[in-house]
Amino acid sequence: ELTAGIFPVEIVGQELVFNDWLYYLCWSIALVSFAVAWLILRGRTGRAFRAVRDSETAAVSSGVSLARYKTLAFGISAAYAGVAGSLFAIATTFVNPDTFPIALSIFLLVGVVVGGLGGLSGLVVGAVFIQFLPLWAQGEGVASRLPDAIVDRTKEPGAPAIIYGIVLILLMFFLPNGVGGLFRRAGQALTRWRYSRSS
Repeated sequence: ELTAGIFPVEIVGQELVFNDWLYYLCWSIALVSFAVAWLILRGRTGRAFRAVRDSETAAVSSGVSLARYKTLAFGISAAYAGVAGSLFAIATTFVNPDTFPIALSIFLLVGVVVGGLGGLSGLVVGAVFIQFLPLWAQGEGVASRLPDAIVDRTKEPGAPAIIYGIVLILLMFFLPNGVGGLFRRAGQALTRWRYSRSS
C-alpha cells in the first residue's frame, strides 16, 4: 500500500502485463545491441579487433594499440554481460550465487563454439542452439525415437552437461570455426561463383 506496487505499462492505450512488456523490452534491447555490435564490427574498431585476433605482431606493426583494443573489448563485453544480467534479474525477480552454476558457463561456452567467433551470424545460431535444443530433444517426437534406457538417462540431473560436452567435442573436430564459420565459407564460395559467372 505504501508504494502502490508496480504501475502497469501502457503502449498505444493498451495495458501490458509484466510478461508482455518484459518480452518487448528484451527484444528491443536485443535488437539495439545487435545493431551496435554490427556497427562496431563494420568500422575501424572491428577491423582492429580482427587484426589483434589474427596476429598481435602484425597488428602492432600496423599501428594497432594492443592495450587499448584489448581493454576496449573487455569493456564492451562487460557492458553486454551487464545488460543481459540486468534483464535476467528483472525476469526472475531474484538473483543469488546459485542462480549462475558452472553448468550455465558450460552452456554458454558451447553456444560460442557452436556459433563460432568473428561474426554475428554465429551469435544467433549459438543462442538458438543453447535455448531450443534441450526443449527439442526432450519433446515427445524425439524421445519416441530413442531407446527407453537413453530417454531415462537424459532425465538425470547431469545429463544436459554431458550432452553439451559431447556436442562441444564433436564440433571442435568437425566444425572448428562453428556454424558461423560454415556460413561465411558458403557466402565466400557463393560470391566467387557469382563473380566467375559474371566474368
